[in-house]
Amino acid sequence: MHYAFRYEARQAGARVLVHCQAGVSRSPTIVIAYLMKHTRMTMVDSYKYVKARRIIISPNLNFMGQLVEWEAALQANKTEADCKPCHECQWQRQEVKKVPNACQV
Repeated sequence: MHYAFRYEARQAGARVLVHCQAGVSRSPTIVIAYLMKHTRMTMVDSYKYVKARRIIISPNLNFMGQLVEWEAALQANKTEADCKPCHECQWQRQEVKKVPNACQV
């Protein structure tokens, strides 16, 4: 969601519906990020605010990690451009050990 659109709607006294396929992970993450930026609420307070209004929210772990980065960026007066987009997040690979099956034990 483009923040300018939301801001203009708010100035006009209109409401904006933010939704994704299920309204559980993506759209709540966008609203939480919006609240963090435009109301200066913490991530936890923003999460609680949204959760109180839609109890089924459950942003996935990747989104929660991005919200932590977003909060740090906002606190350091950085811009959105300084935060990594989702597709640039790095995951560490763990070595997979072969587990014997029941026939090999």
